[in-house]
Amino acid sequence: MSQWLTHTFKLLHCRTYTLEARALAQLLVKSGASQRSVGGVIQKMTSMMGAKVDHCMSQQMVACTVLEGGVAAQIQLAHKITQMKSEMALRIGSTTHRHINYESRHVTMRVSEYENPPHSHINAVAPIPKMCLIGVDTSVDHTSETQVAGWKQRMSNLSEICAISPLAQHSQQTFNADNFVLKLKGMNGDHAEDQKKPST
Repeated sequence: MSQWLTHTFKLLHCRTYTLEARALAQLLVKSGASQRSVGGVIQKMTSMMGAKVDHCMSQQMVACTVLEGGVAAQIQLAHKITQMKSEMALRIGSTTHRHINYESRHVTMRVSEYENPPHSHINAVAPIPKMCLIGVDTSVDHTSETQVAGWKQRMSNLSEICAISPLAQHSQQTFNADNFVLKLKGMNGDHAEDQKKPST
């Protein structure tokens, strides 16, 4: 017990936050903790377990970690779309809050689920439909032209992020907007008149 009480969790390795520390920060933010309080929450958690941490993560570092997680999610999404051999469908939802237009974009596709991630190549099961978030953006209006421009911008961003990622360089596969369109088999939206042009 005395050894546990004197244990120190190392958040830093060679002056860089470990992957585990970054994942913990992302999980706390996702669970509702403010970026400002994450460092203190980690210290409090370890203190309640009778241990301590070697550093307090700053609000700026937490913000960077969240951004890194967002980029990683975009790379993962682009990789899944590139690997996918079946069809997919798109969905866009629009709303207005305090006179600002917001649009959320999703893609529904069949992806593989793994019962045991460390041995995913062994335990892969049949692909199942999943809805994945592409992003939430602001727009000047709800017209079909604006929505099409938003889709093009999102696809361009995915292509750029994927092209410079180590995953794409290792697998020799890049995200291509033309291939994305070829796999598209359906589209759904919440404003019928606005969706007629993008879906044709």
